Amino acid sequence: DTGAAAPVAQALLAPVLRTPGVLRVPPDAAGRRAWVDLDVHVTETGEVDVVRRSGGSSDRALIDAAIACARGMRFFPAERAGVPVAVWCTQRFEFGAPR
Repeated sequence: DTGAAAPVAQALLAPVLRTPGVLRVPPDAAGRRAWVDLDVHVTETGEVDVVRRSGGSSDRALIDAAIACARGMRFFPAERAGVPVAVWCTQRFEFGAPR
């Protein structure tokens, strides 16, 4: 034992939504309850550059609406040790939810 401390992994601070996207509900989906989960890649600058469906409805119109919304989102980027880093996160988009 050298008495040296083991390196401590720096905690990852998750990205924080800065500007929400606009979720436009397709007319034929009005009143229907459904959801779409997307895996969203947030860059070091807080931009969304890649979006992939990861669950929920398979309705193409709802998926397209969720993707368009996600692409309009902006984040304060994730950070590790005070340095911005790119990360993947999951976002859920709900349709027909009560207001």
